[in-house]
Amino acid sequence: MYLVVERVPLAEESVPSSEDAGAVLSWLREVPLPHSFPVCRIGGGHIKHCFFPDYEAPLTFSSVDALQRYLSRAFKQLSFAGQRTTKPIDILPERLVLMHPGLNVPLRAGVDTSGAIVLLDLSDFNILPESFLCIRGNGNLNSLARVKADLCMTADPTFGLDDHGHPKKRKVLRGVVPRSRA
Repeated sequence: MYLVVERVPLAEESVPSSEDAGAVLSWLREVPLPHSFPVCRIGGGHIKHCFFPDYEAPLTFSSVDALQRYLSRAFKQLSFAGQRTTKPIDILPERLVLMHPGLNVPLRAGVDTSGAIVLLDLSDFNILPESFLCIRGNGNLNSLARVKADLCMTADPTFGLDDHGHPKKRKVLRGVVPRSRA
């Protein structure tokens, strides 16, 4: 994916204030995206977000449905008491938003000669459902926090799923007879 624009001359002091950078990020969240758009990191690769262990998704999700299946599988890893006291995560009805991965990734922006903020690189940005904004009033916030705590402790954060959110096919080794469960 490429975006070609004319050369934008930057001002001498080309670092936007934190208020201006926050305003740009708020504006980006309001950019409408089609629901059929894939959840992804714009620059390619795994999504970077604080929800995932080590700030990186274990899979490259092919769609919102794949991410929903992953979150449902992660929810089932909670204890029985945790499942009873926690609302299941449902991201399917949410709109997709463009978001910056967080404080561990610098915002690459500058200020042009007229004083407007210029985003220089969107490759670190993610397209995710609104719940991943982690703001108050979000119905999935408590559930995401509980699942995140369990994700940090699991040995296989993919839960045996592929990028489409379906179970991976098991490899059959020739000459090896599976043990019967007796």
